[in-house]
Amino acid sequence: LYDGDFDYLISRVNPPKRLVFEFSSEADLSKVEHINKEFPIKVVDRVLTSEVSDSGLTTLLDLLYDIDKPTSLSIEDLPVEDTMRNFFNSPKKFLDE
Repeated sequence: LYDGDFDYLISRVNPPKRLVFEFSSEADLSKVEHINKEFPIKVVDRVLTSEVSDSGLTTLLDLLYDIDKPTSLSIEDLPVEDTMRNFFNSPKKFLDE
């Protein structure tokens, strides 16, 4: 049971942004490996996705632009459904101070 501010809960449960960064065909994807130590990333067919906080987004983009200029780039707010799924999978993680 949670009796608090819904927006606060959302901000605690999920990072606020999803980054989708498509590398050009010339990109050296071996350079991406070190980024995974700082940020949760997934790369499939030259498309990198990551869920990051606003503060981490700028740093991640700087690192990616050092590797390659994107063919396409999008920054999305995460759906509330993802937030709720994360919360219900481990509520204590988000409610304990």
